[in-house]
Amino acid sequence: MARSILGGWNFAGITALQSGFPVTIYDGGVYNSLYCDEFSFVNCPDVPNTSTFRIKTLNPRRPGNYWFNPATFSQEPIGTFGNVKRNFFHGPGFNYSNVEIYKNIPLGGTNAARYVQLRLEAYNVFNHANFANPNGNYGAGAPAFGAISSVDQPVNPSGDPQPARAIQLAGKVYF
Repeated sequence: MARSILGGWNFAGITALQSGFPVTIYDGGVYNSLYCDEFSFVNCPDVPNTSTFRIKTLNPRRPGNYWFNPATFSQEPIGTFGNVKRNFFHGPGFNYSNVEIYKNIPLGGTNAARYVQLRLEAYNVFNHANFANPNGNYGAGAPAFGAISSVDQPVNPSGDPQPARAIQLAGKVYF
């Protein structure tokens, strides 16, 4: 009896550890190069200057929710071009685990074609926050520039990564 209750459980899961999406630093609405505007952003080198291209990332859980130090960047002088490349560093990455535990209980014998399946599924089981990209608009100023204002939301409601832990219990009858 104990063997039939405790045995036959199945465990499956997936863990994703991936880098974040690229962050572009730009200065929306200020055209110091004197030729760029909002219609030519893709080819516009009109972005703020930076003293280093090794951006130290910060912990977005701290006050201000900054991903990088906004003081690293400065406005370029009028008539010049900024020196920040497009997408030269990445935002926060994703870290989540999905787990499922289930058991098939045969109806009418051990090898019966009909069975009931009990299933427990947990998405983002460790409840890890997956932050969205920081605001890269230098013109937004403090406190918005460099700050993260939300967690990443999946495109599909049942997609990954989930913004918080989600658990569901299910029972299916296969016949």
